[in-house]
Amino acid sequence: MVEIQVKTAMDNGVRTNWLVNEKAQQRARSDREWFTFVIMPQKMPTAPRTFLVPRDHVAAGTWMFHQNWATDPTVPAGRRNTPRNQARMTIEPWERYEDRWDLLERPATDAPVLLPARATDLALDPRVGLPPDHPWQTGLPEWN
Repeated sequence: MVEIQVKTAMDNGVRTNWLVNEKAQQRARSDREWFTFVIMPQKMPTAPRTFLVPRDHVAAGTWMFHQNWATDPTVPAGRRNTPRNQARMTIEPWERYEDRWDLLERPATDAPVLLPARATDLALDPRVGLPPDHPWQTGLPEWN
């Protein structure tokens, strides 16, 4: 049995993104918690794109990419003030999770980390880091 939270967005032909609110960014309470990020096509009957992501990967990825965006030193101060509970996530963090239905065959805690390689650098960057209560605070997993 698995628990799946579905986030859906329409393909706008430019830059699809999903709202990942504060509740969605909480760490997993079990090893069965997953997110499915869905991109609905502009024209039917094209199949939607789906990305299967373990909840703890969503929490870490959302934190890292939002913090990186919000604290970008090349952007003038005060220009990026969207709070974490209103984080908008693009496809970039989830891209390698596309159509990975096979991941549901194991506990979410055993799923490979498929976040982009640059996420490792973000996790180690003092400006970005990881959520304070995230399980990866005790040691980063191996990225695949």
